[in-house]
Amino acid sequence: MSENFIVDDIKKSSVTGINNSNESIIFISPNPIESKKFLSVRNASFGSVYNIIDSNGKLLDYGALDETGQININGLNPGLYLLKLNEGKSINILRFVIIN
Repeated sequence: MSENFIVDDIKKSSVTGINNSNESIIFISPNPIESKKFLSVRNASFGSVYNIIDSNGKLLDYGALDETGQININGLNPGLYLLKLNEGKSINILRFVIIN
């Protein structure tokens, strides 16, 4: 998987409302990750498509969330990563860090 992502066009959008419910906020834990082999994603939809992207924009892994909401991160080196979650009508991008 040697796909790179480059952001070169940022578009302005307007806010149509604010949702104050914590149930719709997606969380990842633990963060930072020290000695875990799995990243837990809470409040994301079952079957959401995910991408793990490194700090250079390289796609490292992808898949769909199962009912546990856990993503295997075994084999990733220490560093900063992006987790891109596509839930159909919304895309969420979250940062996570792996440390020694």
